[in-house]
Amino acid sequence: MDSFAYERILVPTDMSEFANLAIRYAALFRERMASQLTLLYADEIYYPADMIEVPMGYYLEKAPETKLQLQQKLREYAGAHALQDAETLVIQESPARAIVRTARDMKAELIVMGTHGRHGWRRAILGSRGG
Repeated sequence: MDSFAYERILVPTDMSEFANLAIRYAALFRERMASQLTLLYADEIYYPADMIEVPMGYYLEKAPETKLQLQQKLREYAGAHALQDAETLVIQESPARAIVRTARDMKAELIVMGTHGRHGWRRAILGSRGG
């Protein structure tokens, strides 16, 4: 292997079109270096109490089901990019915290992630994801 080979690569994704390019780059690394890929989807779940029309218990009860659906969607996303053997993780936490924690825990040597392509002041104010 090359001296700059990466054994463990973390690929945070929101499964958007912008993330597809990052997935392709990560797949190239995996192919050339026999790297282990981990796809990560992270998002905090907010339950605005003033907007809830049914009891809070209903939402909390459905949270594991929703996480399972997201895990299945992430596995399908990996498969659509010929990454069936990639590990997939769904974490209910802020993306920034989840990325840092997961990279540390798995001892990732490289993080490959997409951007929305903003530049200059717009990126400084809105970030790469914006709102």
